[in-house]
Amino acid sequence: FEKNPESRYGVTLLYGRFRDETINISSVETSSTLPASKDKSYEADNLIDKDYTTVWVEDVPGDGIGETITIHLDKEQPVYGVQIVSGYTASYKQYSENGIPTEFTADFGNGAVAEGSLDEYYVGEQDTFEELADCSRSRIELDKPVITDTVTVKITGVKSGAKYDDTCASEIWVY
Repeated sequence: FEKNPESRYGVTLLYGRFRDETINISSVETSSTLPASKDKSYEADNLIDKDYTTVWVEDVPGDGIGETITIHLDKEQPVYGVQIVSGYTASYKQYSENGIPTEFTADFGNGAVAEGSLDEYYVGEQDTFEELADCSRSRIELDKPVITDTVTVKITGVKSGAKYDDTCASEIWVY
């Protein structure tokens, strides 16, 4: 809110920090992608398919710190933030065996940069993929919205997997 003596309420709403609707994403690209194996694909489009059982997996030596996800929106519009579901949330086994991004930096353009992190939650073998996804959401929010058509998220921290050094993310959306 900002003081506005011309308003009958004395203030004007400048922006809302959160909105429920997501913004249409036209495409997504990543700095690397693990090649498909057998019947599984790990491509960037898995991040925007609204399916928590599919996953994007980076393909660089090590834990994936520095890898990026670039989101292209369908048009320039106000953007407040990004939400990402970290990890391979299809099952507890896949979630625990693979790396999980825990810290992020998002570049919204026009000098607007924000950081976010994944809160630590207990997850157990009995958890469903929906419960794993709910516990693995990170918000990267701006103080004020920016008009943009591209957002780039960079992984800056990772929790290592018990078996693989792959780092995975299941979904991403912009609001």
